[in-house]
Amino acid sequence: MSRNVPDVLPGTAYELTFWARSIEVPRDPCDFTLVAQILYLDAAGNPTGTVQQTITSQQLNDTYRQFRVNGTPVPEAPSPPPSALSLHPSPGIPALH
Repeated sequence: MSRNVPDVLPGTAYELTFWARSIEVPRDPCDFTLVAQILYLDAAGNPTGTVQQTITSQQLNDTYRQFRVNGTPVPEAPSPPPSALSLHPSPGIPALH
């Protein structure tokens, strides 16, 4: 999932905060990886900066936990930065749609 955030101000740092949990018992090796990312794009849609945090299934249990990604200051004249959460299953596990 992703979301574009309108009206960002150059030079301002933004933060992505979210809660996550797993409803499965973690196994070794990791069953999935959650990537939370703040991505800045220029007017042409090219990345100009990114900050991300990777969370493995071993870091989650059945209790919600809050995560926070602290962004760097917004580059000059950005397009709205999408903030995204993506789930990457391990090989052999079907992807979520």
